[in-house]
Amino acid sequence: MSSENTQFIIADLEIEKQGLIENNQVLPEPLGIAQTYITAYQIPAEILDKTESIFNIIGQINQKKQEIVNIAALGIGTFSPGIGQPTCDLESNPNNLDSLVISETGIIPAFSGEFISTPQIAFGVVRQDSVRVEFYPRLEAQEAPNDNALENNIYPVLQNSSSSFAGKGKETILFANATYFDGAINIRVWNNNGDWDTTWDGNDNVIGNYYKIVGGGSTCVGWASSITQLENEIVALRNQLPQFLNPIKGFKNKKHGYQLRVWGYKRTEVTNNEIISIINSMISTLNNPPFTS
Repeated sequence: MSSENTQFIIADLEIEKQGLIENNQVLPEPLGIAQTYITAYQIPAEILDKTESIFNIIGQINQKKQEIVNIAALGIGTFSPGIGQPTCDLESNPNNLDSLVISETGIIPAFSGEFISTPQIAFGVVRQDSVRVEFYPRLEAQEAPNDNALENNIYPVLQNSSSSFAGKGKETILFANATYFDGAINIRVWNNNGDWDTTWDGNDNVIGNYYKIVGGGSTCVGWASSITQLENEIVALRNQLPQFLNPIKGFKNKKHGYQLRVWGYKRTEVTNNEIISIINSMISTLNNPPFTS
């Protein structure tokens, strides 16, 4: 390679490197401004996340779910496939389990025993309601090691007003029956840490089973009526949550926007430094070439 061509490349690389260095030098100012806004919006979000009414409402909802499970257990009684009949007539088709307190559904198959035949029984799994934080570790830590700002997101539960996740994340969300629809997929969580998938995994947050009582005498009808009343009360309680969660969403979305800016600045700085390192290695190779042609 001619010395003229070598010097031409080196000069071009030096210009590029200087531009990257200058770009890094101006990043601290917009970075600092964005960090100031993050702090400003996080303060009211944290205060609102600690509102006791939120946790009182969730507690009431889950208590009523437990009552529903307890009544449903009376309806199935000492039922055992092929051995003993349920106390009440129960729904057999899981598609007809239209309760708002269930997540996934299943069936107990019909069984023909030696002495008795028992019917198919449909059931729904009752999981806890919870308020959870849509949490992005990279954004909270202000790290940008790769091109995925939203990597490894989780949905940890806000258990009480002392939660370390108060004020954090993009949003505080009601997970009804441990599920949240984000506009594209169903997010299903199964523990307090906020691990999630689009399918169910694990038995955490399970309160018990729901059975739909469809007949069997006045006592059974009374139990079914009690379940319906509890379901209506749960709807009313859930309808109280937006007055608390909507303002939190507003503050957190603003904070999230500035966190994305910080991530962008950090990512630019990291990428610039990576390119500077490559340029330095290229210049070093041109100044001390391992080749002769």
